[in-house]
Amino acid sequence: MLTAAAEVDEALGDGLRGRGAGLAARRLRRLLDAEAVLLADLDGPPTL
Repeated sequence: MLTAAAEVDEALGDGLRGRGAGLAARRLRRLLDAEAVLLADLDGPPTL
């Protein structure tokens, strides 16, 4: 699980609007065994 968290951290290296955000969301979804994951910050509306 720690490895998966490190992979998510690496994917988010460019922030939520960076190229790795989609990859991070997919990894989090698998890690949490969830149907969907939404990544959002406090600076504006979520980007889908």
